[in-house]
Amino acid sequence: MTQVTARDAAETEILEFIQTRLRFTRKELNEHCSASNWKQENFLRELTRRGVVSKCESVGKKRYYTAFGADQTAETVAEATMQSPVSTLGTSHHEHSSGEADRQLERLLKKMQDTPKTEMEFLPVKPETPEEQHIWDYISGRPYFSRSDVEMACASEIIRRRFLRRLQDAGIMRAWGSSQGRTLFTVKTAEEAREIAKDKRGSLEGIIWTAIRHQKRFKPLDLFAALAPARPEITLQLIVGYCRMLRLSGYIRVSARTRNLNADTPLFLIKNTGPLPPQKKRMTVIVDANDDRIIYAPGGRL
Repeated sequence: MTQVTARDAAETEILEFIQTRLRFTRKELNEHCSASNWKQENFLRELTRRGVVSKCESVGKKRYYTAFGADQTAETVAEATMQSPVSTLGTSHHEHSSGEADRQLERLLKKMQDTPKTEMEFLPVKPETPEEQHIWDYISGRPYFSRSDVEMACASEIIRRRFLRRLQDAGIMRAWGSSQGRTLFTVKTAEEAREIAKDKRGSLEGIIWTAIRHQKRFKPLDLFAALAPARPEITLQLIVGYCRMLRLSGYIRVSARTRNLNADTPLFLIKNTGPLPPQKKRMTVIVDANDDRIIYAPGGRL
């Protein structure tokens, strides 16, 4: 029996189920576990690829899986068949074998509990270098991302490609969808991605960004008038400051040539990258004082 370290509550529930069944089908797994079908399918595929779960038998359209090894399961079914009463009138061979095997499950589990277990750590791929850690920090903090987005976290294409390939091979990074011709990926479960997106959209910056995306042409004063009644903590100063940050980063522009951006300045949204708000972050960089140039930034951000 192989012990596996689950990464979240959903995987724990799935593992607890398969360890209490001699064999099971996808339908039975779905009936007993609350995780989404997507989560169940991906985790079961991952366990199968790692040899924790194996396919043991097909009966009609039913595909049986087991966590006890295909040979051990077949042996148990055969043993149950041999020990069963001779009188099986009206019962098919498979139905009788399955019934006897299920009745022997408790005895089998007890027998296996007395057998020395093989410990196997089932953990996510771990970053091996500071650059990989920066990539992981970047992608794990987002509900989804594209390969080009990861360039912001690491400038080295070789490091990016190698680390993302390891994540994909381990089943940690999965395709999420597509947008504007780009394939989007995620390292989150569907539930985690929704929670992260919900938290970001619910932040003060998220509320302002949603209003900007909705209006497209606006003045900070207009946003304040629309948002203040429901969200009094959003001040005009906060809106103006956030708009200045968006202007510096190329998300919005002023309607006329002006160096000032104040509460009454007409603005246009020119880069709408999605529902999650752009956010300001600080980092320490190394500057060469001889030519006043940044020569290093965490994660290769230059």
